[in-house]
Amino acid sequence: MSEKLKVGEIPYLNLFPLFTALRRYFDNRNIEFINGHPSDLNEMLRQDLLDLSPSSSIEYARNYRQYYLVPDISVSSRKRVKSVILFSPFKIEENSDFSVSVTPASETSVTLLKIIFQEFFGTRAEIITADTTFNEATKKKTPYLLIGDDAIRESINKTPMKNPYQYDLGAIWRENTGLPFVFALWIVNGKSYQMRKSMVKNFSRKLLDAKKISANLIRNRNEKMLTKNDLPWGFLNDYWTNLSYDLDLEMKGLHKFFEFSLKIGEIDELPEIRFIDLV
Repeated sequence: MSEKLKVGEIPYLNLFPLFTALRRYFDNRNIEFINGHPSDLNEMLRQDLLDLSPSSSIEYARNYRQYYLVPDISVSSRKRVKSVILFSPFKIEENSDFSVSVTPASETSVTLLKIIFQEFFGTRAEIITADTTFNEATKKKTPYLLIGDDAIRESINKTPMKNPYQYDLGAIWRENTGLPFVFALWIVNGKSYQMRKSMVKNFSRKLLDAKKISANLIRNRNEKMLTKNDLPWGFLNDYWTNLSYDLDLEMKGLHKFFEFSLKIGEIDELPEIRFIDLV
């Protein structure tokens, strides 16, 4: 194994505050950050190519025997998420015979969409992993699920004429369950935890400290939070303060998500929640 701890990094705005704090306030000489979309990082964790990573909640549920979790940290939405959005030319809840293109970059969001269709809207629309671009799907009048910065850009910069209906999946979940939704967990590769326990624990403690610092950066509108996206601070502040990096009440939402995932056949059993020991 590499001398450096390999840590996944999702290059989306939802994790920008946390990684800003990690890079600016901590010694990372023994850390190698590896960029990737959520689905890419999931696969790297499974193949033992990462030691730990912010990765899809559904990835943990499907392969929990291979993993542990860092306690007290997640990427969750309290109400709206604003970066996991289904764009549609028609009202989804009033239709049943249609297909939806979904981004291949996310697995938790696709599972959540299936839950929303089957359990909340009562439709079994066909969900297809996209082999076309968002613009191509729009021309074909096909609903399209976007996540991350792509979803943000489309929702605030593009005309709504072709996709007048925008469904925020975090908001729909909250309306139907009254709970936060946990999109990502900090997942630890089980082999890494056994072989590099001290390094994993040290980084995890830094991670929890960075979580506190990132909250202060957002609260104080710190200049270190400026990004290259040229988005107005008002939007960024609203976006980040609406997210939660905690894993307290969020655990109830996580358990509910796992229960629904089992019900619709996305997982075979309810996963055991296994946290690493930080002592």
